[in-house]
Amino acid sequence: MKSLLQVLDTRLDASHVVLQDSKHSYRWDEIRIRVLTLASRLVSMQISRVALHGDNNVEWLLVDLACQHAGILCVPLPVFFSQQQLAHVLQSCAVQAVFTSTPSLFAQHADEPAVNMLPGLALRKLASGTAPQLPKGTDKITFTSGSTGTPKGVCLSTAQLLLQAEALKEAVGLEKPVHLCVLPLGTLLENVAGVYAPLLAGGTVVLRSLNELGFAGSALQDPQKMLQALSTVQPDSIILIPQLLQLLVHAAKSGWKAPAFKFIAVGVPALPLP
Repeated sequence: MKSLLQVLDTRLDASHVVLQDSKHSYRWDEIRIRVLTLASRLVSMQISRVALHGDNNVEWLLVDLACQHAGILCVPLPVFFSQQQLAHVLQSCAVQAVFTSTPSLFAQHADEPAVNMLPGLALRKLASGTAPQLPKGTDKITFTSGSTGTPKGVCLSTAQLLLQAEALKEAVGLEKPVHLCVLPLGTLLENVAGVYAPLLAGGTVVLRSLNELGFAGSALQDPQKMLQALSTVQPDSIILIPQLLQLLVHAAKSGWKAPAFKFIAVGVPALPLP
């Protein structure tokens, strides 16, 4: 199965802007080279199981795409996980190294100092145990929130992920959409429907840090930052949780001018709007 990088190589022009953050726009040729370089470096380090713990930024996606392209197991870690939850994931997956914006958080699991591999993301090698038996073709393990018990991992293949992203792209039917990532990138819904699908549709993925969006941990503490980001980016599509949808509806009723959204997804069954 081809990686997302290989698929996009057949669909995107080198000059196409695929990612944007609050400071820069990134063309496909630039992102492609950075992904290939990182993938090659990870292979040379003989790392086969990587965890990914960080904010919503370009570097997070570089690691995600590099692991996928190099056939390295990627385990996204929710930024709101407790130390106990993180330890459970690292142990159960026998993670060999973690990309993180907070290396000190993993000091107790590490056997080497952290190495600055990307702007804002360090690589910290971990003392890992015996690799677990995984279903054939497992390329990514996504974990549940752990809100009702110990987090549980779901094993996914690149083929599954890209097949689902392609199906979502066709179902939504937007061409060259501008998508703003509102949920953490470690959330599977945002990862697949908010990044992979828009890129497959020739779109642009816009990234803002969780702080820029008004989040503190997993809670939205400053709704005005969220509304300002939406007004500035003017995205075609977003993915929300019910509380964020209610915020937008309430703000619009109170005079906030909402972007001309073409598609809004909510990560729960259908909800009645007030």
